[in-house]
Amino acid sequence: MSEIVVGEVSSPSNSKIIFSDGITFDTPLKLKSYTAVELAALTGMTAGEIVYESTNKKVNVYTGNAWTEVGALDGIRQTSYDVINEASTGVGVTIDGVLHQDGEIYLDVINEDSTNVGVTIDGVLVKDDSVTVDNIYEKTTSAGVTIDGVLLKDGKLTGTIAGFNEQKNTISSSSGVLSVDVDNYNTFQCSLTENITQIDFTNIDGTHAHNIQIIFNQPISGSTYTVANSVTVNGGFALTPKTSGNAGFTATATNGAVDILTFTFISAGIPFLTAVQDIRNS
Repeated sequence: MSEIVVGEVSSPSNSKIIFSDGITFDTPLKLKSYTAVELAALTGMTAGEIVYESTNKKVNVYTGNAWTEVGALDGIRQTSYDVINEASTGVGVTIDGVLHQDGEIYLDVINEDSTNVGVTIDGVLVKDDSVTVDNIYEKTTSAGVTIDGVLLKDGKLTGTIAGFNEQKNTISSSSGVLSVDVDNYNTFQCSLTENITQIDFTNIDGTHAHNIQIIFNQPISGSTYTVANSVTVNGGFALTPKTSGNAGFTATATNGAVDILTFTFISAGIPFLTAVQDIRNS
């Protein structure tokens, strides 16, 4: 490849040299190349000078104050940044209509890019009206987290909840023992298939209150079964629940009968038992 090397081209009167028909290159234009270290050490440049920076393989232009990657100039797209700072204090940064300000993002809609995969934001999957996440932490100490007007703070919900659905867990007894794990449920349903001699409750919180409801269904036909007044709490000794007038509880011995028992625990102590029995509509 041929090269023409000159130090300066000028006119006799020091006026501009004008190429009226432009300049045509039959081979690729080769810019002067510098490493990042060499480029940083250059002095005496004027605005508009262009070089190739070989360390990061980028074309750079001198703006009069510093070398700037051509891809980072206004109006030219670049997608990889570590930090984007606001130009005016307190106004945030808007990217494609989305405002980022003071650690928060303001937008109306985020749409998934690929159908049925949802949107993942910093490891949190948002898909089909559900959020999948292990933990959500408050940004400001002791402020809690507010989601659509409902405050979650220090294990409490504060706000107006128009409605919610509670999951029910269907359980059954084994060898006369009914195991009730309250870690994820408060409401249980049991279709009786044998006499229950003991109800074992686990994961009862030792510092708070629990209201646990068990719906017992007698068989439609055949034998009916009994439910004993004996419970254990978190693997402890057998206890007799406290009932109104110390009258205890006797299951309704009628085919198809439904009894609803509510056990109220205060700090994992002896539970209070109330019963609504023989529930029917005919």
